[in-house]
Amino acid sequence: MEAFMTCEVASVLIYGTLFCLSVVFVIICVDIFITNRNRQRDIAEQQHGVFRRVTLEAQALNSTRLAKVEITLLKLAMAVKEVTRAMESIHATHAKINECTAMLTTQMSLVNKVVANHIDKQSNP
Repeated sequence: MEAFMTCEVASVLIYGTLFCLSVVFVIICVDIFITNRNRQRDIAEQQHGVFRRVTLEAQALNSTRLAKVEITLLKLAMAVKEVTRAMESIHATHAKINECTAMLTTQMSLVNKVVANHIDKQSNP
């Protein structure tokens, strides 16, 4: 009877602990959800503020400043194209590295087989 009571107490403790852990987990999930929602709202407000400020600044610029902005944007577009080309080159290089790695893996497998065969022949004359 005492062993049965001990088992009941142990199971109650285990289930109680699991319940407490699940409550803590739910609280953490809710906190993460609320934090993410607040962060998204803050980001949206910042973006709206930046957009509004840029809009007001653009309206205040005269034609000379607008021309300078156009030139800067063109330079930026050219820089983006260069970065895109560099990224394409990096991706191509990465693909070549993957191909070489695959070939090396195949070669190492073949070398391992040859070495294993050689060891078998040496141990079994």
